[in-house]
Amino acid sequence: MSDNWSQWAKFVLDTCASHCKAVSLVDTNFTSVWNPNYGLVIDADQLKSLSQAFVKDAFPSGIRVNNVKFMFVKKVEDDVSMYIQMGGDEESRDKILVVKGKSYAIVNQLPPKGNTTTVIDTCRDVFTKLVI
Repeated sequence: MSDNWSQWAKFVLDTCASHCKAVSLVDTNFTSVWNPNYGLVIDADQLKSLSQAFVKDAFPSGIRVNNVKFMFVKKVEDDVSMYIQMGGDEESRDKILVVKGKSYAIVNQLPPKGNTTTVIDTCRDVFTKLVI
């Protein structure tokens, strides 16, 4: 993991904390978040609300947010994995972050590629609710 991505991860987590409070997570399956087969979905409108704090020039690596349909948060064993859906079915998602307790790490990098660049807006509040 480059320093650039470490800075980006910290920036996203720090910036999203205050903005996440206005976003309500919808339990689309009406079941427990601890079910390994269950995912919380944040739809486009909610994601837009989260991304309001972000502008292209604000990202340490110059990454911008666009073309994100929804965010998929899923707990697998003792880890909380976060995915982004870029179209297609669930299996086409790209894995971005894995959370172990309070430790955050980028597990798959998405380098800037002009208009095709997609970045997930990660929120500490979401993870806190899932990890506790």
